Amino acid sequence: MNVIFQQEYFEEELPVWEEHGAIITNGFYDAEKITDFSPIIIRGTIACYKVFKNSLTHRGWPDITWPFNNNWLKYSYDRLPLCSDVLNDDHTTTHFFYNTEYSNLPIHDVEGCFTEDMPRMWIRSVSGSKNFSGGVFTKDEYTAELQYLEQKCPDINLVVSTPKIIGCEWRIIIIDDKIISASQYMDAGTPVYSSDVPKEVLKFAESWRLHNAFAASGSYVLDICEHNESLKVVEINNLLTSGWYSCDVEKVVDTLYDVVGSI
Repeated sequence: MNVIFQQEYFEEELPVWEEHGAIITNGFYDAEKITDFSPIIIRGTIACYKVFKNSLTHRGWPDITWPFNNNWLKYSYDRLPLCSDVLNDDHTTTHFFYNTEYSNLPIHDVEGCFTEDMPRMWIRSVSGSKNFSGGVFTKDEYTAELQYLEQKCPDINLVVSTPKIIGCEWRIIIIDDKIISASQYMDAGTPVYSSDVPKEVLKFAESWRLHNAFAASGSYVLDICEHNESLKVVEINNLLTSGWYSCDVEKVVDTLYDVVGSI
């Protein structure tokens, strides 16, 4: 097993990864330096992940980064409406619902969705690649954002929904279809990091994991929030490119080595 750790983005995790003998890098690690076909764990940014995978392809190697064949489409937002208890599952979200004019929109079509009744909208990319993570925008704010989108990702499609008032938010780490650790990361829009996660949140996460046929690998992060006195799923993201906040990093890394090392 080869383990690559991109230090500059996850500095606080460095001692744990060093203890486990990971390859430490401050940039993109060249796949040419990998000499065997054992599984590869990459703890780094999405950009680092993509560069490394492209490097494998250029060598004529298969995708041996774990989770194997972990395509970004598996974290695409338009998969979530197939699941229950999703925060932004109202009719403006994706093509699985009736009002298709608000789904998978090219970047220049979004401005026409703002109305007098809906002056602010939640907007993000459909893709799970996080090239535009989005947020809540007024029309003027989105128009200003267009300059970035035109330069960096002009061909992406966006989803639109009504803004929601949410309370606490938690990130649940799932590895090999098991909840390993969890952390609070937000409270009413303010960053709050705590390993103290209510039992009802963990119970909700386990029930959701068991009853929703989400087509990701068995290892990912599940984000949950409070909304209208109930719990909702915000989104799902790649385990190895996401922040782990106040999760038990040592437990997570130990589990990764156990699971991947047994392959």
